[in-house]
Amino acid sequence: MELKTNFEFDKYGIGVEDIKTEAEQLLKQGNETQERKANRFPVEVFPLPVQQVITGIVEIFYTYYSIHSYVIPMYRRCFLQLVS
Repeated sequence: MELKTNFEFDKYGIGVEDIKTEAEQLLKQGNETQERKANRFPVEVFPLPVQQVITGIVEIFYTYYSIHSYVIPMYRRCFLQLVS
């Protein structure tokens, strides 16, 4: 199969092997990125009591974060409106 384009690859010293090498490098780079994003320690690999502790800690963190990010600023704004 031959690739037909208007671009003159030979003029710029780009060969078939260069394209294949570049494609392989990009695929490898994409796979490495995907591996880094994967959770290497899913909760399911731990015994049930440890899973429950992890889940509880995560819930506490998100509750704390939600209160400090949304609820407290909202009450602060309401209080300031009442005072002024």
